[in-house]
Amino acid sequence: MSERVALIVGGTGQDSAYLADFLLGNGYRVHATSRDAALARLDGLRALGVRITVHSMTPVDYHSVAQVIEAVARRLTEGNDDISKSE
Repeated sequence: MSERVALIVGGTGQDSAYLADFLLGNGYRVHATSRDAALARLDGLRALGVRITVHSMTPVDYHSVAQVIEAVARRLTEGNDDISKSE
């Protein structure tokens, strides 16, 4: 069976934290996006003990979306999927 991966767009809010927690509990590797990962508040995710990777992405910019998809694919092949902020 192939590995299941989820990418949550706008994934640093309260609802997204619960979604990430649910997905992790069902065996997914979870990545999330924020407009600026360096400034993203991860309090809600940390409070739930959710461990994900946060990427900077502008959803209306094709190149930004493509960069995040490539970064997620690269992290999966490298096996590096801890909670962190990625640009």
